[in-house]
Amino acid sequence: MAIYQKNNYKISKNKYNPSILPYDLDEESFAKLLKNALKKIEKNQLLDAKEILIKLLEINIESVDANYNMGVLLYKLNNKEKALEYFNKVLLFKTDHFLSYYSIGCIYNDLENHIESYKYFAKTLLYKNTYAPAYNNIGLLYLQTGNVSSAIEYFKKTLLHDKENLEAYLNLNYSYFILGYSEKAISGYDHPIIKNADPLVWLPNYLMLCNYSTNYNDKKILQEHKKFGKLLSKNKKKFTHVYGKKSNYKRKIRVGYISPDFKEHPVATFFKPLLKAHNQNKFEIFCYYNDDIEDENTKLIKNKSFKWTNITNDNDEKVAVEIYNDKIDILVDLAGHTKGNRLGVFVYKPAPIQISWLGYPNTSGIKQIDYRLVDDNTDPYGIADNLSSEKLLRLPNSFLCYEGPNLNNNKLPALENKYFTFGSLNALARTPIQVLEVWREILEAVPNSKIIIKSPYFKDQGIRYNYLKTLCKNNISEDRIVLFSYFENKSDHFNIYNSIDLCLDPFPYNGTTTSCDSLWMGVPFVTLEGNNHRGRVGVSILKNMKLENFIAPNIDKYIEIASVTSTNLSKLSLLRASLRDKMINSTLCDYSKFASNIEKIYLDIT
Repeated sequence: MAIYQKNNYKISKNKYNPSILPYDLDEESFAKLLKNALKKIEKNQLLDAKEILIKLLEINIESVDANYNMGVLLYKLNNKEKALEYFNKVLLFKTDHFLSYYSIGCIYNDLENHIESYKYFAKTLLYKNTYAPAYNNIGLLYLQTGNVSSAIEYFKKTLLHDKENLEAYLNLNYSYFILGYSEKAISGYDHPIIKNADPLVWLPNYLMLCNYSTNYNDKKILQEHKKFGKLLSKNKKKFTHVYGKKSNYKRKIRVGYISPDFKEHPVATFFKPLLKAHNQNKFEIFCYYNDDIEDENTKLIKNKSFKWTNITNDNDEKVAVEIYNDKIDILVDLAGHTKGNRLGVFVYKPAPIQISWLGYPNTSGIKQIDYRLVDDNTDPYGIADNLSSEKLLRLPNSFLCYEGPNLNNNKLPALENKYFTFGSLNALARTPIQVLEVWREILEAVPNSKIIIKSPYFKDQGIRYNYLKTLCKNNISEDRIVLFSYFENKSDHFNIYNSIDLCLDPFPYNGTTTSCDSLWMGVPFVTLEGNNHRGRVGVSILKNMKLENFIAPNIDKYIEIASVTSTNLSKLSLLRASLRDKMINSTLCDYSKFASNIEKIYLDIT
């Protein structure tokens, strides 16, 4: 999910009058020079602006305006430490300069020092209690730290002081989405302030939310995606390719992958097996990374790449030119409309063949992307083909390949607990009220049972209360609901499965990584068979594991499967003991076979 956040913070121009000037330059001349510097900053002529500001500070080192705008300029040059010095100088001369407090708060936020950032935004409001951007940024800080209730409060305060603040509307919608109120979040996009704004600013967020809706039909969602594709493609020239089919016989096929998630992320979990098994004798792998975070996954992917390029600071056209110059034969998008995507690169058509795969459960809506990789379980023939702007290419067996961690699983916990434990470790956004209502019915049907749900947002007492309120009805006591909020490391997260007997897959948007993690740890899951990709990933995973008996055609059957499973502990215990080996020997973990299947498709379409 893309979100309006810290990289969209703006530091406003100073609006104060110039300080008293020395005798060798009158106030009017000083103001003209300052105005000239501001114009150059706005035009991004930063070195010219810097030269003027240096002269102004030589004339009057105590000028609030010159010091402040030097800070703005240095911030734009990404010299944040030096920018801090100048904003702090301003505060020496003018202690109530709210814009400097605000600017310092932005810098500390960029440096991920949330405590200092909050302190300076609060000081901004101390001296200017109607300054809407500070309220909005405090809301973002609360959102980053999992306190969604307080975030919503501050986004509403932002709008109280600035009824046309687009960021606040988008952030408010996103906050509702996090809590599982997808329909409320989606309806928020009907607000005139959003509707009248540039669609390219808000449509990506909106499209992602549509996948969680139970009210929108698939044709409506396709239309919305195509609308975005047309807008993104407007006035963009496509590259002409003189290489393609014949190049396959002269050199290796060059495949480029674009993603913001070559790091600790579900996309990397499924991408690494392919990368490890790619045929290096036939293919050269180019990776274009749209983030600055580097971890062990980043290093592995970088080392397995023929060429690695960080594209974070490059605009779409520049990235497209680089890809074109790299003579990429097949360009693959791994993000769709999720946060950090670079779909804008694809509209230039920098590669003759362009594909969408893995990171997004729906069509891109972009006509320049030719194909989408799926399987016949996620996207059945004759049903899904008319719901995608791309041509669907169905991989044999599964569109996924999974690599699990080296962690042990245990025996069925119900044997020792003397009660049965259901569980879900999916994002709260995937568990709206209608899903919780079904899970409550399962708890009612299995009296001697509990449910474990995990989310970082359970640190928010308001969210905990809402979940407990929804689940604790009809004689279901609070002690049957276990809400986990935070774990220090990945192994702690996986170890939760050692306390769960059966997982419950959410709907209409299934789990993917969590479902594979669950099976890896010996815990089967019940899924509700949907009618589109987002609601059929569970079907695909279970069919590849030959566990079709956990697939429910309707909600009544979903509840029945969960209930009946809880009554046959010996059978479930045997399954748990064999599930890891069963998965390792399935198509879901056959790296070589999976890579071979994808490479066959690549060869067929080039």
